[in-house]
Amino acid sequence: MIRLRFLLRFVPASAFFLAVLAPALAQTAAPAARIVARIDESQLVPLRGNTNPHANAANDRGVVSADFALPDLTLVLRRGAQQESAFEAYIESEYDSASPNYHHWLTPAQIGEQYGPAQADIATITNWLSGHGFVVQSVAPDRMTIRFSGTAGQVASAFHTEIHHLSVSGVAHIGNTSDPEIPAALAPVVAGVKSLNDFRPHPLHRQAGMAQWSSASGRWQRLATTTASAAPASTAVQSTNTAARVAASRGATSPQPQFGINVPSSSSSNAYLEEDVTPWDFATIYNVKDAWSAGYTGTGQTIAIAGTSLIAQSSVGSAAYSGSGTVRSVSGSDVATFRSTFGLPALTSFEQIDTGASGTTATECTSTSASAVCGIGDLDENSLDVEWAGAVATGSPIVLVVTGQNSAGTVDTVYDSAQYVVQNHIANILNVSYGLCELYQGTAQNVAFYNLWQSAAAEGIAVFVAAGDSGSPACDQGGDSVGWPYSAQYGLSVSGLASTPYNVAVGGTDFSWCKPVIGSNGNTTGCPSSSSSQGSNAYWSSGSTSGNSSEPYESALGYVPEVPWNDTCLNPILANYLSSVLSYFGYAGGSNPEATCNSIQNNWSSLDNTYYNNYGSDLILATYIDTVGGSGGASNCVANDGANVSSCATTAGSSTTGASNSDIPTYNDGWVKPSWQTSAEGTVGVPNDGVRDLPDVSFFAADGVLDSAYLACISADGACTYSSSSATTYEEFGGTSIASPAMAGVMALIDQKAGGTQGLPLAELYKLAGQQTYSSCSAEGPPASTCYFHSIDQGTNAMPCDLGATIGSVNYGNNGWYTQNGYAGIDSPDCTAVNSGDTVGTLTGYKAASGFTMATGLGSLNVWNVVNAWAGNTVGTASATIT
Repeated sequence: MIRLRFLLRFVPASAFFLAVLAPALAQTAAPAARIVARIDESQLVPLRGNTNPHANAANDRGVVSADFALPDLTLVLRRGAQQESAFEAYIESEYDSASPNYHHWLTPAQIGEQYGPAQADIATITNWLSGHGFVVQSVAPDRMTIRFSGTAGQVASAFHTEIHHLSVSGVAHIGNTSDPEIPAALAPVVAGVKSLNDFRPHPLHRQAGMAQWSSASGRWQRLATTTASAAPASTAVQSTNTAARVAASRGATSPQPQFGINVPSSSSSNAYLEEDVTPWDFATIYNVKDAWSAGYTGTGQTIAIAGTSLIAQSSVGSAAYSGSGTVRSVSGSDVATFRSTFGLPALTSFEQIDTGASGTTATECTSTSASAVCGIGDLDENSLDVEWAGAVATGSPIVLVVTGQNSAGTVDTVYDSAQYVVQNHIANILNVSYGLCELYQGTAQNVAFYNLWQSAAAEGIAVFVAAGDSGSPACDQGGDSVGWPYSAQYGLSVSGLASTPYNVAVGGTDFSWCKPVIGSNGNTTGCPSSSSSQGSNAYWSSGSTSGNSSEPYESALGYVPEVPWNDTCLNPILANYLSSVLSYFGYAGGSNPEATCNSIQNNWSSLDNTYYNNYGSDLILATYIDTVGGSGGASNCVANDGANVSSCATTAGSSTTGASNSDIPTYNDGWVKPSWQTSAEGTVGVPNDGVRDLPDVSFFAADGVLDSAYLACISADGACTYSSSSATTYEEFGGTSIASPAMAGVMALIDQKAGGTQGLPLAELYKLAGQQTYSSCSAEGPPASTCYFHSIDQGTNAMPCDLGATIGSVNYGNNGWYTQNGYAGIDSPDCTAVNSGDTVGTLTGYKAASGFTMATGLGSLNVWNVVNAWAGNTVGTASATIT
């Protein structure tokens, strides 16, 4: 059962059904109109928590012109309290095997007719919008959003807020500079207005490097490449050493542990050996092969990907499905090459749908400019999603749904694409590999995703969302793009796309078979990859099959131990390694991880200068302070009480999103903990914190820092050449945005095994977790063959954070890292100092432990065990009672 919001009221299940469900099921009348007062433009109510914190005086560059176009505005609507309770009760009954409504899914139109605002209210609102000059484009079938377009001048007139130009870390943006206001008469139905700024969800992947297959070694070799430095134009850095400043402006490569393998001096073979993950490796590590052997490959189960860029080469096809979407048939160059390289069957069906929602034709985004509104990162992301969802569910049809971006970047392409899938019910499985923290989304957008994923659950759509790639501070996602050491500034936070009770949040792990240390002689120890070591058998074969084999390029021998993905100096494995590197070059290594981080903060540029003078290349340790790793934590900012703040000003205890923002219950300003995430199911480790915690599950997501990454074929990056007789070169990636589509692929296997769509799988996943003995399932074990989840019980997703202090001879005050060109750091909430005087502190984050943790959720899956144990698809024996 899925009891989504009532845990904190301590209502027993029996009382809940008597008090809530029975009257809800008795409701049969159409929704009543709730806009009853005359619309008085002088009687206004503010929509709190809807000003992005970057829209502040320091970043303000002046108001935009009155005719500045805003083509993708969305009014987010709300239900009345009784209607909301009735809808939740029906969803609950859909997931209750004892209910006649079990698996009797609703259509979007049924949701709107029974649980949406009244048509009379919709008409009132659309007339009001038209009266202010807006063009009303569509009303969603579930009646929870109205899409419209207009200008900044019309927004100022109707919503009483100005749209300004902003400059944030040197990047141009636009956004409203105060919370919007609406006439009080509309407040019973209008929750908020979305898309008054252009701060959009980020693609959640990490580009690692290039890898080439070595027939001689039977492994992948990382090609030694030099990437352009992201340093700003100013040469002012932490060191006054001229040579170091010059080095910082050159191309620089982050160090990768060499694991005892010396890089050959010959330029033709200058490569690092890798244990990269292919589809067959993933299938071996997570026991997908047994599911395939039993005939479960996702056949007949369509997976939809919400994206922003077309992939490969495409041409316009014919219209399909309902709505305005247009199918664009793919030539298959990248997807087909990926599948043929790794011996996977050809896709049974692959379509790309342009939603048409933005009025701009979707394209294949290939720009490498950092300011591109749709760039190569979006193409990479959507290619990764399609390739790796299909790498697990090899028999599933896949649909990539994209929305075109305009030149100003004001279209919320991810939301529009996801909404198209849900409102047209394109598929029963949806993956979203983008993220933006709750604070940056604002209350209206948080409510919009809550409502959208809620409709998906009612329709029987399983939604999988990447938890994020910045460890415990989701608001610092992408902060390292400034090019200097970037410690967390915005405190503990989670992605608003992933934090609702109606989606599966997918986190990330790294493999821990290697624990490198550099000795005083310069030799690296502790990292054999193909022999017995550290009391365990080898995890990788000494040589692998060729491209002509039925399982090409596979080297994993079985399950590989996992820890939370953490690319920073606070990762115990990396802290030990980095301490040995610093010591080898004559710097203080650090007595604990935070001390190591501070030694890097203080010495990275001078160390690079030393290294360059001796070896002619750069050694940049600064990247190990950047916030990179698998995200997780507690929902804490769906409704922000403050405006223009750098962190969430929260209300402690039970509250709601606010009278003008749907009145959805919250706790500590986070979404209320759903019942399936409590110990009521017997799941070990779920905290009694009252709020939604994430992630739910995890898979490998690392980007190669500990010598393993995913492989992908993306020809626009020049990284996809396959030959059975010569060199095969692929690109390496990491990110929870690959773990998430992989989990969507697992759901396709589950649906096929169960005989039909299972909808939101969270209750069953937590139930299975409650049935295993976590102490027997340790990832360091090896785990027992009967486990459903690998208990990831070592490591942390803690991140370095900004304390602010004096570094060397420079007093940075509250700006603990760099003050030129607008890249000023701020003291982070939740940041503590382990050592007195440290300038880089520890954002504690969440430690791995036996059972559920906010580092990796329930752990990673033994896929066949989960698929095989899944409950059947028996539906209610009576007709559904649609209330």
